[in-house]
Amino acid sequence: MNWYCVTTPPQNELKAASAIERVGFQVSAPVDIVVKRAQYSKKTDEVPPIEARAKPLIARYVFVRFGDPSDFITMRQRILELPFQRENGLSFAEGRKLITGCLGFNGQYSPIPDRAVRLLETLAGQRSRAAYYQMHNGGIKTRQLGVGDVARIVDGHPFAGRQAEITKARKQYATMLIEALGGMRAVEVDYKWLEAV
Repeated sequence: MNWYCVTTPPQNELKAASAIERVGFQVSAPVDIVVKRAQYSKKTDEVPPIEARAKPLIARYVFVRFGDPSDFITMRQRILELPFQRENGLSFAEGRKLITGCLGFNGQYSPIPDRAVRLLETLAGQRSRAAYYQMHNGGIKTRQLGVGDVARIVDGHPFAGRQAEITKARKQYATMLIEALGGMRAVEVDYKWLEAV
């Protein structure tokens, strides 16, 4: 049995993987866990919550294992025969569009090496663990820093690595005095770039 790369419409990878699994085929849809602070809204006076969301590691593709390339047609037919109901999150019309094709060349479906699929699953697992760690132990803060707190600016920001005391705290930004351009400058930094020291 070989792995094959099946294509799906954008943002339907996980729905397609679920449907393929329901019809009895082995499926792999590696996901990346994205952790971020929700968008700041001026309407609320609260610190935006932290969100964790599963996102496909490779957009528009899922990997399916079947013995013969003709099994792709069988799989597609079985998905069409699934009783789609609203509680499953899909209608029949959506089910018909879940699988758009299978990657191949010259009319032949191309098998994917087993080690490539396993490598993608391993990568997705490592990234998921890193996201979990970031959400619970650092990176994105579960509370807003306040005036008097010492914070460090994280990697990716132009002032990365510098740390200073917060002199003014607003809902989305903190003002810090940072040495820059030959003197102390008040710099506003979004909380997503800060970590407590």
